[in-house]
Amino acid sequence: MKEAFLNQNRRDKTQRILRNRPLVVLRDLETLARLVNIIATVNFSKRIIKNGLLKAKDEDVNKAVQLWENLINLRVEIYGKHGTRNFATVKEEMMTFIAKMQTYYKNEGKEEKVPVAELKEEVVDRRQLVGKTTFYEELRTLRESGDIVQEGKRNGFVTVVIK
Repeated sequence: MKEAFLNQNRRDKTQRILRNRPLVVLRDLETLARLVNIIATVNFSKRIIKNGLLKAKDEDVNKAVQLWENLINLRVEIYGKHGTRNFATVKEEMMTFIAKMQTYYKNEGKEEKVPVAELKEEVVDRRQLVGKTTFYEELRTLRESGDIVQEGKRNGFVTVVIK
């Protein structure tokens, strides 16, 4: 386990895969140890337990290292220099929904204002991206950054600011 961790750490120091962020931290070593524990305990029915102790075998460690390296590669894919981030943040999802609904309302001949309740229903209830409290925090952040304009409070309306 230690060798797998050190190999990833050396690779990161030479290649600087995630620029200013370390690729692996001590928390990752803990994750690797937990994977070994999980794999060993899942296979406990096939093992002989002496004195109440279940020991991990080399094959358990190898499976855990393989899973762990897959997680590291996924992290590189998501956050690396050449990786493209294909999923939007909650704020981006909210902005996209507001823009789509504004277009819809415009085509219907209505005012281009999206009810906050409708946005909340989409983000919190239907798609379950975040909880209610986080939704209102994200909405406040968008409002304070100037990305949207909000008229009224919870029963108000929002519109996207075109910059």
